[in-house]
Amino acid sequence: MTIGELSHHDWPLKIVIDSLVHFMFLINPFKIARLFSLVITKIGDIFINKEIDFDQLFGLLVVSIICCGISDILSPLKYACEFSEFSNDSTIDYAMSHMEGLCEYFAKLDFIAIKKKSKKFEIEFLEEYESGDPLGIL
Repeated sequence: MTIGELSHHDWPLKIVIDSLVHFMFLINPFKIARLFSLVITKIGDIFINKEIDFDQLFGLLVVSIICCGISDILSPLKYACEFSEFSNDSTIDYAMSHMEGLCEYFAKLDFIAIKKKSKKFEIEFLEEYESGDPLGIL
């Protein structure tokens, strides 16, 4: 399933992805951070009776940002992070620290290498699928 197809299906992180779209319409950095805080809360709410740690939350945020399909989604996050020193709200500080970490993470990604690796996995999966054992169980 492609990212475009995924955005039109009902899956656990869809509510998070739908919320990310709203970043593109906000100009107040503190409202952006507050909305991001709500996104973090929504991710936590998806996993009822489970406690997720920072690494799991960060991974789910990365997946959500990629799956939202908006190429410029990080721009509002970067913009909001510029105002982190003017915040005196711990909720906003928490959200801004996550936003800053995500911006740094995406800046360091080598998308060409990821695309090559993805193609390799796709070929391997198709070969296993054609062999009758797509999950590698047999």
